[in-house]
Amino acid sequence: MRVRSGFAAAWPMAGAWLLLGAVAAGYAALCCLALWAAGRLWLPWLPWWPGLLPIAVSLAAGAVQRRPLPDPVAYGIEVSRVSEPVLHGVLDRLCALSGQERPEVRVFASAAPNSLVSDHRGERPVLYVSRGLLDTLDAPGLEAVVAHELAHIAHRDSRVLSVAAGMVTWIVLLPGYLFTGLGHLDLPFAGLGRLCGRPWEPMFGSDAWKRRPPPVRRVPRPLVPPVLAAAGLARTVVWALAITAALAGLFGALVLGLPGFAAMGRLVRRRELAADRAAAVLTGSPSALAAALGAVEGGMAAVPEIDLRALSSASALAVVPFGSPDPDQGRLGLALDRALRTHPPTSKRVARLEALSRRFAEAPGPLR
Repeated sequence: MRVRSGFAAAWPMAGAWLLLGAVAAGYAALCCLALWAAGRLWLPWLPWWPGLLPIAVSLAAGAVQRRPLPDPVAYGIEVSRVSEPVLHGVLDRLCALSGQERPEVRVFASAAPNSLVSDHRGERPVLYVSRGLLDTLDAPGLEAVVAHELAHIAHRDSRVLSVAAGMVTWIVLLPGYLFTGLGHLDLPFAGLGRLCGRPWEPMFGSDAWKRRPPPVRRVPRPLVPPVLAAAGLARTVVWALAITAALAGLFGALVLGLPGFAAMGRLVRRRELAADRAAAVLTGSPSALAAALGAVEGGMAAVPEIDLRALSSASALAVVPFGSPDPDQGRLGLALDRALRTHPPTSKRVARLEALSRRFAEAPGPLR
């Protein structure tokens, strides 16, 4: 039996990490260059090295980040061995084979056949299975899907991907934080206007602010014109900076963010393929997982689109994404979908599993 060398087997994942690291380093270099240019042109006291801080902060935040689950999933119920003996039996067998700690298992009420795991630091992992999956798959198919999810837990994929997201999403989030911070600077200047009797509203007015009584002049009349002029000038500067930050954020999301999200998408797709392979080796039946993936994707075609949209935020964690790309979105939309998708096409996953199944048949035994 021909097997891939350790380097050849590890290279796709290592290459995805290297690409992600290169993009993150490029973002940091852009920030450092922008600060250096600003220091040379306008602010000689401004150092360049703070451009490295956002990526460090994002990595730290990504290490503890929790991915929110949609309500239908988050409110899944824990099922007993009496109510779901097949599911519990499959989970017990796979955990015994792999030597893993048994995760908590919950079933959420959805006709969409799917599954996912939630694995947060310091908490027991949770396996979520939809009612539609239990109704769609037979025992071998259910075992293959559960093995795929256990592989994600064993590989710490949820935590790894949170860190990966922190490496690239900060370039998009940073202008938004700057915009919000500048918007809050408008509060005291709007307050000065109200002290002068003007009904000024801040950029980010809270409900408490809106419930305030009508403004009453408290500043002596002779001081009103200079106070209003100073506050108005300050507000103009703040608003101009905030709008600039908003435009920079839009530019970052549409242009600068694309390479990072594409690199992260490549890494996520590699993790899915690795989980497929691990599940096939654990169960000894790649064909069962291939059949299950086809059944899951086909089963979701019968689920109303409105139900799939309610679950779409969990697509990155699911065994197969909820929903499918819109074929009418044009060439550009389809190209973006291919670059940013979180899962390889199911046809590609099935083809890999079929090839692995042939290798199993040719020379049974452990694969590397």
